[in-house]
Amino acid sequence: MFIAPKVYPSRKDWIIKTVLVILILLDLIGTAYLYDAMNGKISEVLPFTTAITIMDVLIICIYFTTNYTLNENNLYCKSFIFTKRISYENIQRIEQNRKLFAGLKLSLASKGIVLYYSNNNEIFITPENEDEFIEDLCFKNSSIEIR
Repeated sequence: MFIAPKVYPSRKDWIIKTVLVILILLDLIGTAYLYDAMNGKISEVLPFTTAITIMDVLIICIYFTTNYTLNENNLYCKSFIFTKRISYENIQRIEQNRKLFAGLKLSLASKGIVLYYSNNNEIFITPENEDEFIEDLCFKNSSIEIR
């Protein structure tokens, strides 16, 4: 029997939203300033504008594509082109309400959960509906320890 994958978007807290808005505003102001400083010579402003635009597009792509998918056998943690696949049977423990974390982070918020899996590997994630996510994950693997 095929069960449709369940996708949980990443929670986005005010910090990431604020940083995103500030970066885009600074990019626009910097481009306008350079254009004015170069006396309207678009050829001299174009390399800077192109680099900044590419950076902004990448940040926006990460913002809109970070999610966590539960399918039949695996959890997929995705952020833009980065994907981490974790087998349910390898997940040993979940720690909730973590803020500071030094390992792999595929998240857009400062507070989330840490999954411990396979030989002391860990990943920090921030599903939008954390309780439902943990419940669904425990349904897939009932031996997961929750702290």
